[in-house]
Amino acid sequence: ELTTGWTRSLFGGSASFNLQAFGGREFATDDRPDGDSNFFGLSPTLNFTLTETLGGFVFGWWQHDRYNIEQLNVDAADNILGIAEREDDLFEVGGGLTWEFANSWSLNPEILYIYDDTNILANEYSSTEIWMTIRKDF
Repeated sequence: ELTTGWTRSLFGGSASFNLQAFGGREFATDDRPDGDSNFFGLSPTLNFTLTETLGGFVFGWWQHDRYNIEQLNVDAADNILGIAEREDDLFEVGGGLTWEFANSWSLNPEILYIYDDTNILANEYSSTEIWMTIRKDF
């Protein structure tokens, strides 16, 4: 994998914007019938400080995968569409806050939405995850 990125400080250092571009190749294991995969994608992130004790972030991530082995055993709906090789577009969008509510203690609520779009219908997937972390710095 090769990744390159660019970061820009904003609003006198109270925020930053980062953009990463990446690409590479995954070599298949014996357990994946789709073969090797070439991939590329982008990931923008915005980090910001609202007050001395409250900050946050939002981000996006996209990756396109193109596999190199023809599907031999695909779903009937995929056969009707004439699909031979698998291609995936993977998306993630999320954000969160960091609130320092006491000296060296912080609360971090976060949300993440995942959507995997593919031309092989059985591999489509989406989910929304919400979690809360309490952290103590030592």
